[in-house]
Amino acid sequence: MFKVISFVKFIIFISGLIWFGYRAYIADAGSGGEFLWLFSAILWCFGWWVARWFKKVKEINALPLLSASVRVVSSLHEVEEFTNQVDENLFTTSTDHKYSIAFEFPDKSRKLFGVDAEQYALICEGDTGILSYKQLKNGKLLFVDFQRYA
Repeated sequence: MFKVISFVKFIIFISGLIWFGYRAYIADAGSGGEFLWLFSAILWCFGWWVARWFKKVKEINALPLLSASVRVVSSLHEVEEFTNQVDENLFTTSTDHKYSIAFEFPDKSRKLFGVDAEQYALICEGDTGILSYKQLKNGKLLFVDFQRYA
């Protein structure tokens, strides 16, 4: 799963660079040289990032889908808080929530999967069912779905 938030932050960053580049173009009485270089560099970086993202998605989609009968043994919720000082008297705070679920496989091995908030809320400790997942080339596990037994 890819974080939409990082993509949105990236788009906002690029939009800001384009806006400031445009303002520099206006301030430069229309010579346009600096703006054209800045705009080209931003466009090239954005294209490179999008190409890398699509390549990664294609690689993940090509991986085989693995399934196993499992039991949920634990669920974890971590909260990280970040504080940023904007100026002398102004602070901003943001939090990042990470949800994980540990599954026990038939061979008694346990594996931890990162899940989104919705899946975390639906899956309870002690549930049994079929886990669908993918194993990435670097060994990380990617949660796809969990179907509870009736």
